[in-house]
Amino acid sequence: MSGHHALIAPSSMDRTMACNAWIQLSVGLPPEPETDEAMEGNAADWVAKQYAAGNEVPYGAPIPLPGNHTVDYDMIHGAKMWVKALGYGAVSGVPVICERIHPTDCWGEPDGWRYDGIEGILRLPDYKYGFELVEVFENWQLIPYASGLIETLKLPPDTVVEFKIVQPRAHHREGPVRQWRIRADKLEPYIVRAYNAAVRALPPPGIEIAPPIAKTGPHCLHCPARVHCTTFQTGVSQVLSFASSMGRSGLNEHAVGVQLGLVQDALKLLKAQESSLEAQAESLLRSGKRVPGYGLEPGSTRLEWREGVTADEVIALGEIIRPGAPIDLRRAPGAMNARTASPVVTPTQAIKAGIDAAVIDQYAHRPHGAMKLARESVSYTRRIFGESNT
Repeated sequence: MSGHHALIAPSSMDRTMACNAWIQLSVGLPPEPETDEAMEGNAADWVAKQYAAGNEVPYGAPIPLPGNHTVDYDMIHGAKMWVKALGYGAVSGVPVICERIHPTDCWGEPDGWRYDGIEGILRLPDYKYGFELVEVFENWQLIPYASGLIETLKLPPDTVVEFKIVQPRAHHREGPVRQWRIRADKLEPYIVRAYNAAVRALPPPGIEIAPPIAKTGPHCLHCPARVHCTTFQTGVSQVLSFASSMGRSGLNEHAVGVQLGLVQDALKLLKAQESSLEAQAESLLRSGKRVPGYGLEPGSTRLEWREGVTADEVIALGEIIRPGAPIDLRRAPGAMNARTASPVVTPTQAIKAGIDAAVIDQYAHRPHGAMKLARESVSYTRRIFGESNT
């Protein structure tokens, strides 16, 4: 089913559980561009899968995915952690159909799974590279996969389902690898809840059901429908009103907990609205329209040696700056990779090694990056739109 995503996808089941309306609100919308964090996550996932397949790609190797990433030590550390959690004999790269969640539109490809018939355990781990904490208990992404595997393999009711989250970079009180075990028959109420939410979100042909209801919450942060969801817009307005009316008063421990939860949830809603408006503003600006207070400017890039500056000149620079004890600006052989095949260090590394930044500026520069959204100063906006400075 490559190239075609299920409408009721296990990967977004947590959002479907929280808001039944998001799927129908998202129909026809263009896919959102992948963020830098998402592309880094995809790159790390590729490394983990390579290690799981027995192909230990080396540090610095280019990753054949968008984002121009190379294998780093964090990715290698996470990949080794994933291989240990996954175990031998795991199945990967095979879609699982979850008909008990939705009869026609629920399937997906888990990171891997393994059934041990002797122990009677279905192991279902999931790899998460991001910093946003993912809880393993009642994980709505893994529950649909479990339902599909239990039905496909015809596993007995006393089968133990072992869910596991492998998250190497996120700090959690239970550590980077967390698990939740539950018997297959005890999982039944969760499957029923997921089915009810999925069917309400996308009624199968011939089934009449009450229309879905949109609800706001932290799940809005990554929802593509927030661009034109009136419930979300109303929620953000209420958040802004709530924030502006905040006062200072003595709170007991219960009130502090409640208020803190409200504020943190509100911040997540505002973050979701911010990213949605940023995408709309950038699209309008690229089409030649004006967005008050905002414009496009070149993104920041890495400091690079200017064209024509040779490796010999860079090495000589370290010798000239400190004749008695030259600064070695040659790159260590083990640090070279396909992306940076230069035999010398980068300008930034040269500065860290002791070369004055003003000297480096004569040999290096920052090329213009891709245009990105940037906020303009008030005076600049007034000048563009002909407003008074008084």
